[in-house]
Amino acid sequence: MSALSKDRLRLFAVWLAVFARALGENAVRAFAILRMSDGAREFTPAFLFMMLGMAAVPAFALAPMIGAIASSRYRGLVMVLATMTGLGIIGYSAYEEYSLGRAFWVGCIAILAFEGAFFSASRFSLLPEAARTCHLRLPHVVGGFAIASCLGIGLGLSVGYLQFDVGRPGLPMPLRYGFVGYGAALALLLLARFPVAAPVPVKNGLMKPFLRTGIAIFRRRNGRSSLLTLWGVFAIGVAIQQWLMPHDSPYFFFLALLIGLIVGSLQPNAFRTTGMVPFAGIGLFVSVLWCYLTNDWSVIAFGTAGYLGLMLPGLLTTFTIYQPDETRGHGAALLHAGWSVIVGGFITLLVGHLNNPAASRPLISNMVLGLSIVGAIFAWLMFFRPAFEFFWEVVLWPIYRVKAYGPGVNEFPWKGPVLVIANHAAWFDPLWMNKVLPFPARPMMTSKFYDMRALRWIFSHVIDAIRVPDSAARKEAPELEQAINNVLDAGDCLIVFPEGWLRRREDQELRRFARGVWHILEARPNTPVFPCWIDGNWESMFSHKGGPPMKGKKLDWWHKIRVGVGPPLLLDAETLKKHMKTRMALMQAVVDARQYLGLPPIDPFKIPEKTDDGEEPGE
Repeated sequence: MSALSKDRLRLFAVWLAVFARALGENAVRAFAILRMSDGAREFTPAFLFMMLGMAAVPAFALAPMIGAIASSRYRGLVMVLATMTGLGIIGYSAYEEYSLGRAFWVGCIAILAFEGAFFSASRFSLLPEAARTCHLRLPHVVGGFAIASCLGIGLGLSVGYLQFDVGRPGLPMPLRYGFVGYGAALALLLLARFPVAAPVPVKNGLMKPFLRTGIAIFRRRNGRSSLLTLWGVFAIGVAIQQWLMPHDSPYFFFLALLIGLIVGSLQPNAFRTTGMVPFAGIGLFVSVLWCYLTNDWSVIAFGTAGYLGLMLPGLLTTFTIYQPDETRGHGAALLHAGWSVIVGGFITLLVGHLNNPAASRPLISNMVLGLSIVGAIFAWLMFFRPAFEFFWEVVLWPIYRVKAYGPGVNEFPWKGPVLVIANHAAWFDPLWMNKVLPFPARPMMTSKFYDMRALRWIFSHVIDAIRVPDSAARKEAPELEQAINNVLDAGDCLIVFPEGWLRRREDQELRRFARGVWHILEARPNTPVFPCWIDGNWESMFSHKGGPPMKGKKLDWWHKIRVGVGPPLLLDAETLKKHMKTRMALMQAVVDARQYLGLPPIDPFKIPEKTDDGEEPGE
């Protein structure tokens, strides 16, 4: 068995452990709740007050500690110890079940919430490194673990509610599921270990790293928008599932949530996973409005769970990316702390209706409707570009079949600064490159294409492309400063077609690179460069093959576009001293990317000899 297969098997073991834990924990939790309420399934506000508070307090009160431990080298050990703690309390409850009173079951739920907070944050911080090690797409890994949690929670609650029968002799079935689930999770976790990227020692402190991580997340648009939306999604989900929907069939809610999670996890692109969020926001608003107007949260409300599930994989993936790599445990702790604050606010609303539960329903309904309206508007404002790209990806799917090959596909980072260079033979080259890149890229475009009336608004307001004047020689190039200051320094990805023109001839597959790319790397020499070769673009209707683009040509259909992505390249200082040497090195790197597509090599490029005046010809 190869090393990659072993890594993937270990990751699957962790997935099974998460599922088994969730099943066991929620089976025991449901059993404990029913024991304390004497088997009643319609809970009073006072009872929900206690139960939600027990689940929320640890994640909020211990957030800095949870984040520090989940960001340290001990995160794997923490997952094991947390599972052992849960297994111990469940084992004791199984042994002394008939003699335990209500106080014990309150403590049991509190302990499960305590160890679960540490486990969840540690697991969350491990996923990016696990995805990288296993050569898997991050949205698939993040979404897959969300599916494991949802499946376990839904089955656990169903077991706890449906098989609650304290009068039957023998150990109650929910406690059996709890013990077996935690026991299986412990065994699986002992088999699975993944390398940790730059762990932060716990001795670095608790509060300062936690606050720095929060500030770093809110400084990035994608980080803060995904975090705020996750908090809003959680608030709507808690209000609907815990208060507005009937409590005798929780599995229907989690079934709809599971379906949404599965569909939302199908998108492999780390950036376009949030493209479904605005569309799901509209569906969520329509479902909530229907329930609100009919005052019936028993059937259509299950649709809201599906839309919530559709949002979660993309939001969790984006939130995972846009935070410091070395302190993702603090990011997870911040996410859970925010959820705890939401639960606290929900509890505060319930305090005023302890004696009249029905009176709280209009208040909760109004809150859910208001959140769904604000959330839908917020989603379209914050995630318009991924929604735009996602829509056109679906529309163009039968027209262009774009796929990437080569070692650079798995080595490409999830955030910049990154410089991507490629050959240029068709107008749609930037679109095809964005299709295979895992996060949004800003291309540099010639004014001839940028200024097209039908596309200018998209390039300037959605793609945020950089306009390059279509002229042969200029003394100043402000677009280069814009690329350096507004793209690379902002930690984004820049796409450059260094030839500076669109291919015109059949016999010239690549033209000598212009100086612009050298100026960029001279200013930012530590920027990793990913050389790419696009194949199939010359045969498209948007190239100059057989005439000007789109004139007298057949429409493309099921057209294959292949992109060869080479490993990241860092040019040494000696190479960057001379522009021609830099340009030749980058040209050769782009040509070398052809090998990943099975294309024949191009004749090697040579540095031209200097003329009598000391300049290279053609400058």
